[in-house]
Amino acid sequence: MRKANYAVYIVTIFLGLSLPIGAEVVQAKERFLTVKFKDGYTERYKVKWQALRDMTVQEHGGPAKPLEGKFVDDRRCEWNINARIERRFYLVARNGETFAKEEAFRSYNSDFQNQGSSFLLIGLRSENCNDAASRRQSDWNNTQTKLLNAFGGITNADFDNVKAEMKKDAQVVEISEK
Repeated sequence: MRKANYAVYIVTIFLGLSLPIGAEVVQAKERFLTVKFKDGYTERYKVKWQALRDMTVQEHGGPAKPLEGKFVDDRRCEWNINARIERRFYLVARNGETFAKEEAFRSYNSDFQNQGSSFLLIGLRSENCNDAASRRQSDWNNTQTKLLNAFGGITNADFDNVKAEMKKDAQVVEISEK
C-alpha cells in the first residue's frame, strides 16, 4: 500500500497539482457490545476505530526561464498532513449484517502543515518539492508514530464514553463487552 501511495505522491509533485494521496489506515481496532433492555430484548453493537492519515502536496511558482525574462526559480512546496482516529458505530443484526449509526460517528483530528524553506542560500532560490522531500517524508513518518502512540489511549477512553452514553438510556439494564 505504501508503494501505491508513493507513486501518487510522485505524480502529484511532477504535475504541480494539489491532490490527496488517499487515506492510509495506520491501525484499526474493533470491539463489540451487547446491550440488554428492560423488556428482555438484546442488541449487539460493533465499535470500530481506524487511525488514518493522508497528505496533500502543492508546489507554487515555476522554474527560471531566462529566455522569457524570468530569472528567478520561485518554486515553493507546501504540504498538509491530516491525521485522525475515526470511530464508527454499527448495529449488528442476528445474521451478522451491520448497519451504521451515522449519528455516532466521531473523528479525533490532528492536522499538520509545513512548507519548504522560503529561500535556500545554495542555489539562491526557494525550496521546491524535490528539495523538501526528506523533510516531508520525515513529517509523514512522525505522523504515523504519533497516531500509533495515541491510538490505544484514545480508543479505550472513547469506548468508555460509548458505554456511558448508552447507559443514559433509561431502557438499558446491562451493557457487556463480547
